[in-house]
Amino acid sequence: MKRLLLFIMCVFLIAFSITGFSQTNVWKLVYEGTEDQATLKIYTRDIPGSPYKEFKGVSYSDIPFDIALKVIQDYNNYHKWYGMCNQLEAINVRNPKDIDMYFVLDLPVVTDRDVVVKVESGWDETKGTAWVTLTSINDSSYKKDSGLVRMTSLKGRWDIIKKDDNHVEVIYQVHAELGGSLPAWVVNIAAKDQPLKTLKGVYKYSKRIRDKK
Repeated sequence: MKRLLLFIMCVFLIAFSITGFSQTNVWKLVYEGTEDQATLKIYTRDIPGSPYKEFKGVSYSDIPFDIALKVIQDYNNYHKWYGMCNQLEAINVRNPKDIDMYFVLDLPVVTDRDVVVKVESGWDETKGTAWVTLTSINDSSYKKDSGLVRMTSLKGRWDIIKKDDNHVEVIYQVHAELGGSLPAWVVNIAAKDQPLKTLKGVYKYSKRIRDKK
């Protein structure tokens, strides 16, 4: 009987732990809206052990896949559409699909954050898919005297999926350790406004390219 009770308690504790963990990782919709012919949704979720939320932005828009692909391939112009961006430039180009970039995040009131990010990309035009991965690298020597707070880590991803000849779905997901101490309201703004401004920015920039054709 004791063994049976012990077994039941263990099963209960494991189930409770799994349920609790899954609940902390559930995406929460924090914004839903439109930008011209694009639908935009922003989600956030808590990450165990981190004071900073992970965010995910999803858009469905009237941009052909080939146009979206051109935007992703043109890394020299990322700064023109990236949200809450004070600076975004290539500092080491190993090849067009493998680049190190320096990024400065523009935050309200508090000191801006910066980070060096390894940007890797790929695409399959036949399948109509493209992706970009973002991973911070430990390059403390680059602009170490910038006066900004260096992010301790950043990891993210872009996915572009062709839905038909005239529409794509774009998924943008990032979790970053911003470093230092930040008020909760600043963290919440960054988690919602950065992906929202980025998705709006990339859509407007894509439209300009599309309409020039």
